[in-house]
Amino acid sequence: MVEGASATESGLLMLPLMGGIVIASVVSGQLISRTGHYKIYPVLGGAVSVLGMWLLSRMDTDTPRLQYSLWQAVLGTGIGLVMPVLVLAVQNSVRPADLGTATSAHTYFRQIGGSVGAAVFGTLFASRLDDALGDRLARVLAQGGPVSLPPAESITPGTVRTLPPLLRDAYIQAYADAMPRIFLYLVPVLVLGLVLAFFLKEKPLVSHHSPLTEATDIAFDTAAQAVPHARHAAAPPRPPPPRALRGAGLRHRPAPRRQPRPRAALTLIDVQGRQVGAARAARTAATPSAPPAAARTS
Repeated sequence: MVEGASATESGLLMLPLMGGIVIASVVSGQLISRTGHYKIYPVLGGAVSVLGMWLLSRMDTDTPRLQYSLWQAVLGTGIGLVMPVLVLAVQNSVRPADLGTATSAHTYFRQIGGSVGAAVFGTLFASRLDDALGDRLARVLAQGGPVSLPPAESITPGTVRTLPPLLRDAYIQAYADAMPRIFLYLVPVLVLGLVLAFFLKEKPLVSHHSPLTEATDIAFDTAAQAVPHARHAAAPPRPPPPRALRGAGLRHRPAPRRQPRPRAALTLIDVQGRQVGAARAARTAATPSAPPAAARTS
């Protein structure tokens, strides 16, 4: 409203905020994967969010675009350090069977908080805007006489730019007075979140893999390591054919020997004694049995 930007331009002006969220989320995720610790990031993100929101509360009609873009990036960095880590903390605190329930509950309460916050602070903004417009428009009307005001529902940045200078300045200053004060009202809310972040319990990171998949991988690795060793250890060298058969010009075909084909099996049982996964190595092809003695010599 102050700069006369369109809806598309206003969305582009929020790119520093979104960029801060994305970069902070990626960096914090990489650091958590390497260190295994995550409590520090909600605490640090809460402090950065408080700083960013306080900086935005200092906006005015003459604040340069680069300056408030940097303030948005600070706020986005704080949010990016908090939001993904809270999801991780929730998922890391429950059993694998309750993982979906915990994640959906976390999303549900976050949506409730966002809806309530938007309703409360949106109402405060509308109330402050009405008061500011009433005071400033009353002064303009007192100075310049009767002026036709546009309907409230038709007020847009383009409409404001077409108003007479006194009315245009009144609308712009009213918005500039109302919005930054709402940012200032949000600072104590973020401070409360920062305090609560100190009570977050950090637990060692766990991996919620599928028990059957993991058991299958272990079983096949065990079988692959066991089969070659058993094959070499259980297969003695072939004896040479009898000398009498070689002298008679007869051919000797030794009987095929059975070679052991060990099979590996793995069963996973939880602390309650219930089976949660099982796997078995693939069966090998059966070795043909030895033919009768009469068929071994021709």
